[in-house]
Amino acid sequence: MDILGLGAESEKKNIIHYSFSISENIMNENLDSLKELLSEFIILLIRFSKCKSEDIAVKALDYLKKMIGRMIQDAGNKPLAALDTDNDTILEKSNSEHEVSKEVPMSEGDDAPSSLSEGHWITLLTSLFTLCSDSKKKIRREGTTILFEILKSYGKEFSQDFWQVVLSGVIKPLFDEIQFYFQSKNEEELLSYNDSCREIFSNMIDVYYIYYDKLGSFTEDFLKILMHCIDNPKGNLAKISINALKQLITQCHTKFSENEWSLMVNICSEIVENTTPYQLLEYQAGAGGKTSARGDRPVSSKVFWEK
Repeated sequence: MDILGLGAESEKKNIIHYSFSISENIMNENLDSLKELLSEFIILLIRFSKCKSEDIAVKALDYLKKMIGRMIQDAGNKPLAALDTDNDTILEKSNSEHEVSKEVPMSEGDDAPSSLSEGHWITLLTSLFTLCSDSKKKIRREGTTILFEILKSYGKEFSQDFWQVVLSGVIKPLFDEIQFYFQSKNEEELLSYNDSCREIFSNMIDVYYIYYDKLGSFTEDFLKILMHCIDNPKGNLAKISINALKQLITQCHTKFSENEWSLMVNICSEIVENTTPYQLLEYQAGAGGKTSARGDRPVSSKVFWEK
């Protein structure tokens, strides 16, 4: 398996194609006898989904959805719509389905409880999130869909402690990767990534809303993730993050306790403080403006909040 994984990461397309051909033959001919190795094959397919050959990456993604669907069904759960490889509108379908789940809590008898261990879940989730910042748009989009559909559909089975693990081991690293991606790419390269970034933020807020009873105690952690993105020097990411904060407040305000509202007020105050261009205002004050009780920081009727 490790040798095939190294083949997936090769710079040479012929090696990638040969390694995938071997993997494909194994999966097609021996899948029923490989149940104990499903998670290993899922990790292998994720490596192929990130490979240099786009046609192999797309094929690997289709196999990946089948493998995840197989693992979930073997655990006694209904398959996800997002794992339907014949569906060309995966994101639109899954989002419309969750319009119901946001408003109507799922009853305990709707699905059989999963027999997947937390170890299997975290292995799967930590592998999937790396696809969300892939350079290939199709891989990035569907990786995001699969990751968050799993969280939305099966998060009801996660304990609060396990959600803490997901937050620190999946969600936070995902947004760290987003920040790194924005800092390492030029403006032209980022144009195709903006929509993907918005989808990730929107999905994260959906998950927070659906499982607020378990995630409400982590509100401060969610806000810290948002603040790190808002403080990013790349203006596009900062604007996307500000809009995500607006969505969070608009979508979840009916659930907020007094403590959450206090956190929201504090973060908005911090954003205004961090994004007010005091040096520009100081220059204007030197030309006859007034100064405030802050010392040499001037009072101005205009606050430039570009972000």
